[in-house]
Parts: sequence; structure tokens; C-alpha cells
Amino acid sequence: MLHSPDWPDHLVLLDDIDLPLGEQLALDDELLAAVDHGGHPPLLRFWQSPQTSVVLGRGNAPELEVDLPACRDLGVPVWRRSSGGGTVAVGPGCLAFTLVLPATSQLRNLGAGPVTRLLLERSLCGWGESLGLSVQGVSDITLGDRKISGNAQRWKRDSFLHHGTVLLTFDLNLVRRLLREPARRPEYRSTRTHADFVQNAPFTADEFRDHLVERWNATVQQPIPAEILAAARRLANDRAKHANWRIA
Repeated sequence: MLHSPDWPDHLVLLDDIDLPLGEQLALDDELLAAVDHGGHPPLLRFWQSPQTSVVLGRGNAPELEVDLPACRDLGVPVWRRSSGGGTVAVGPGCLAFTLVLPATSQLRNLGAGPVTRLLLERSLCGWGESLGLSVQGVSDITLGDRKISGNAQRWKRDSFLHHGTVLLTFDLNLVRRLLREPARRPEYRSTRTHADFVQNAPFTADEFRDHLVERWNATVQQPIPAEILAAARRLANDRAKHANWRIA
């Protein structure tokens, strides 16, 4: 049985901000760097993409994971993020959340997989069980045997980034149209297709947000520092020039 690590006593809740998807992904990386360098406390933030998009994990092959012709036909951009995990579709009705936490020696000894499970179990504690939610696979939140949330991490020397998406009122047909069936599947998924595997969550964005704020004691709200936001915009502009980051 896994023992709960000593998480931070409290987090800073960053103000929501509307940005293009490439800048949101870059902002997560710049916030990770800011915490890792000791200039910013551990944090929690939430965001949504106003445009339907596809986001690949760091090591995913777009031609295997994404229906690129469908994305082109529908005008759906395809980006890559710096964290691991699978490929996801995001957009209206899909809430993203980001945690940046200290990478203590205890967490490093546990390893990314157990830390992911412990973090998600803490996030769901009490409230999630009452709704029938659980953690399955490597990093999925499920309702029964259907996935409502995927999560991924990136670790640096002194801190790590955990970010995830939660399907709320998302057009699930877009998952089927934009994403190919993955070659690697968690055991609980078996051979189910996207249509039989994912579903929207039984709660609202505000309910999810309020619960995570409470669970992580994110009681102090702050704007995103201007210098971090500027760095994220520069990083996103640079990435947009490279096909490995801005796929289509």
C-alpha cells in the first residue's frame, strides 16, 4: 500500500487567463521553470482552449495517433506538449488543470507512476468517491469503466509539472474523428474504441475547480507574473516555427 507523501501545506492559485493553445502549453513549461528555480511557490491553475485542438504527448508519433487529414479538413490545429502521456483532443467543454509541486526526495523515490496515482487520489478524496470516480490505468480518472480525465507529468531537478484534462461538455464525436485508436492501451480499456471508452464527467467546471482548490489549499490567488507570461509567449512563438511542436 502506498503511503501519502508530505505535499505542500498550501498552493498559490493563479488567475485564469485566455491564451491560444500554444501559449497555454508554453505557460505550463515556464511556470515549471519558475518553481524549479525557486522564484515561484507551488501552484495550481485552470484553463480552457476556446478552439478545438489536438495535443500530442512528448513521444507520440502524429501519423499513428492523429487523423491528420481530418484535422486539416476541420481546421483543427495539432500541437505537442513537453510532458509524456497520450494524445488528447481539447476545446470547449474540456477543462485543463495544472499543478506544479516540489520534487522531494520522497516523491523521487516513489517514482512518477505511484506519484501520479497518489496525486490523483488526493485530488478526488471524498468528493470523487461520492460520484463513483476512481483512478485506473497509469493516469486516468474514470467514472465506472469510462475515462473522463487523462493526466501527464514532466519532472525537473527540484519540481514537477502535473497537468490533466477533464471532459465536461465536450463533443465526444470529435475524439473519434480526430484521434486514431491508440496502439498502447491500459488493461482496463481492453479493446474498446474511443466511442465506448470516453465520456463526459458528472460535474461542472466550477464544482471541479472548487474541489481541487480546497483539496490543495490553494487559498491565495495571484495573477500570472508578467515576466513569466512574456517568456511563455516567446517560447510558443519559437515552437510554432518548428514542425515537431506545431504539427499541423
